[in-house]
Amino acid sequence: MKGRELASFIAKIIKDKKGRDIQIVNIRNIAVFTDYFVVSTVEVAEHGEAVMEEIWKKLKFENNLIPFVEQDKTSDWIVLDYGDVMVHIMTEEKREFYRIEELWSNEDKSAAK
Repeated sequence: MKGRELASFIAKIIKDKKGRDIQIVNIRNIAVFTDYFVVSTVEVAEHGEAVMEEIWKKLKFENNLIPFVEQDKTSDWIVLDYGDVMVHIMTEEKREFYRIEELWSNEDKSAAK
C-alpha cells in the first residue's frame, strides 16, 4: 500500500479513533520528501498518543510498515513518516498555530480575487 491509498487508510484509522478535521494534502508537486500529508486534530496529547498507537499497530501488523516517529516533548504534535505519507497528529492549539496544510497547499493563493 502506497500513496493516496495509504493516506486514505490512515485517515480512516484516525476517524475511527475520533480524530477530527482530517485532511489529506497532496504535496507531490511541491515537495521531494513525501507525496501526502494526513493532518488531524486530537483533543489532548494522550488522545494523540492513542491515535498514533492505533496507526502503528494496524500498519505494522496488517501491512508490515514501520514509520519513523517524531514528536515534541509534550506530544502535542506527533509525526509518523511512512515515506510516501507523513501523518501529523496535532492538538488544536498546535494545528491552529502552525497551519501546515495551508503552508503546503498546492493552490496559488496569490491570484485570489
